[in-house]
Amino acid sequence: MPQPIKNKAARQTTSASTIERSTRLGRIRGIDRLGVETYRGVRYAEPAQRFRAAVLATRPWRDVYDATTCKAVAVQPPISADVYGPVPEAAYAEDCLLLNIHAPKAPAPEARPVIVFIHGGSFTTGSAHCYDGTALAFGADAVVVCINYRLGLFAAFDLDWLGT
Repeated sequence: MPQPIKNKAARQTTSASTIERSTRLGRIRGIDRLGVETYRGVRYAEPAQRFRAAVLATRPWRDVYDATTCKAVAVQPPISADVYGPVPEAAYAEDCLLLNIHAPKAPAPEARPVIVFIHGGSFTTGSAHCYDGTALAFGADAVVVCINYRLGLFAAFDLDWLGT
């Protein structure tokens, strides 16, 4: 299995503070940076089971969910900084059904649009962690959601129909 991605250049150098919010699953801690709240590695599905369809996450968190750091990315060949640019540290794992959410901190008079970003990579490589939605969220005054999803055989091969 590939080793965790390590690229110190991708670490944030801009001053940031933490922020907590309430959600339907409990309290969540994110980062307040450059006028945007960022929540990394927010689970949208229960931990992945190999060759099974994803199941929506509905269980409340026991404690405050820490969404201040990048979590796992899908198992894949090593991600090249030459292709994607600086990439944050993250482990490779099948349990990678996570979101990175970027939302402007300023109050909005009405609901903001939501931009859903699905990374490229020919369904074999890539990660939501390769893209920082901070500037897009701030500039477009929109919520930006970047999706991590299973890749390759782990994503496309569902054995539920066998009943096993």
